[in-house]
Amino acid sequence: YDRRDNSVLGWLPEQSPVTRAYRHFLEVFGPDETVLVSWEGCHLDDLRLSELAAAVEARQAIEPAWFAAVTTGTRLRDEVAKSSGIDALTASDRLRGTLIGLDGHTTCAMVTLCPLDDIGRGAAIDWLVDATVASGVPQEAIRLTGDAVVSVAIDRENESTASTWSNISMLVALVLACGSLRSVRLGLMVIAVAGFSSLAIEAVIYFSGASMNMLVSLVPVVTFVLTISATVHLLGYWVEALPDHGPADAPGVAVAHGWLPSTIAGLTTVFGMASVCVSQVRPVWQFGFYGAIGAIIAFTAVFAGLPALLQLFPPPPTWKITDASWPGARQFVRWLVNWRRVT
Repeated sequence: YDRRDNSVLGWLPEQSPVTRAYRHFLEVFGPDETVLVSWEGCHLDDLRLSELAAAVEARQAIEPAWFAAVTTGTRLRDEVAKSSGIDALTASDRLRGTLIGLDGHTTCAMVTLCPLDDIGRGAAIDWLVDATVASGVPQEAIRLTGDAVVSVAIDRENESTASTWSNISMLVALVLACGSLRSVRLGLMVIAVAGFSSLAIEAVIYFSGASMNMLVSLVPVVTFVLTISATVHLLGYWVEALPDHGPADAPGVAVAHGWLPSTIAGLTTVFGMASVCVSQVRPVWQFGFYGAIGAIIAFTAVFAGLPALLQLFPPPPTWKITDASWPGARQFVRWLVNWRRVT
């Protein structure tokens, strides 16, 4: 997904006086997201610092616009010295602890970013690293800091981790589905319908022009879980209908018996998700809006896709679910029910 935005501004209530004041501040003073670039041995007379600043200024004229401004400790020292009529050493002393280190010699470049989404912010950080290396600084010596740098690092780590755990959870769901249903074919059907629903709601988010954030990125996962739940529910009706109606008629009978309770459950989920849309925080109401659409997609996929799959790929005649299936789980559920009755 090539549009992500977890900026702080997006999490503020859109009509809040605080948000309006912050937007006005940005209009008057410009962007406030900065990146500090330095390296081991970066000092006030380092020519590589001026080369980096010149490269950033040259990049400002190229689209897409990533950088709003750039300065260095050397430039700031010279400006202070010129405007105050003092020598460079005194100006350096005045700037100790800001862009000049406490030793009065170490410094950095401060690059102000334009308002960017997560993709643009990551591209800008990567470009800064490449430009610093091009100026003659070894990559292992580069030091970056700032909210944008931390945000990019967190987003990339989350993306890598989410991809790993998403694959693991998909595998676990498949194993549990196949083991519970005692059929690889049925397990694959469950995962196929759930996977379709998850991809479908992600496509809806993409083509609607919305950006992914930490809440919206959960919608495909929630849709996946809802679809699995509804699929297993419908399969329960199908299992009951199979002995009396056979593989050809059992899917239709299951739909006839299961559509009403599933519709009621689906509507309550849709209304629950949609109720979140009253929030003024954009990621929150987006989660509710797309979550409601995801619930509709899940319901539709289950009742349109699963019966068709059961009709096209019925289980072998020898397949059946017996009381011996998952005996440990059945005993645990019986114990849990009995314990609940006692309490």
